[in-house]
Amino acid sequence: MVDLHKPRQPLRDQHDGSKGPIPLLLPILVKARRIGDYDFAWMAEITRRQGLDFNPVHAEWWLREEVFKNSQYLPIRTQNAFLIAYINPTPWQMAELECHVLVLVSDEDCIWEAVRLLRYSIEYAKACGCSFWRYSWDYGDAGTLVRRVGAREDVPRYIINLGRK
Repeated sequence: MVDLHKPRQPLRDQHDGSKGPIPLLLPILVKARRIGDYDFAWMAEITRRQGLDFNPVHAEWWLREEVFKNSQYLPIRTQNAFLIAYINPTPWQMAELECHVLVLVSDEDCIWEAVRLLRYSIEYAKACGCSFWRYSWDYGDAGTLVRRVGAREDVPRYIINLGRK
């Protein structure tokens, strides 16, 4: 949990409307917990709202058969965001661990919850003895988010579209 700023008075009393839209205020606490079987429907809905190409049957299989059965995964969520990270050794240096954020999805109006999950994954990677933390999720432009938690761009990255999409 993170202790955040609590407004001294209700939001409507703080803002008279003359200076544009109402400013975004964060809630008091942001609670994160492990993702469970009961979160599948919620995860499918949040990814659908974000317009992601998401096959719920395949995703559920992956979560049940890979993520939940393998202690190298970190599946966590808040009320409006979720993250799945993976700790693995560097293939040519098995003693050197890396943490890869594989999936990060949040509602657009709660993007700060995604930042909280990123920070948690960094602390988790440190606790596991990782040498590197990498953001590997390719959907959307998360540059601002990952720079906010102290990451720098990792280039070059290359891709070949083989025509399946």
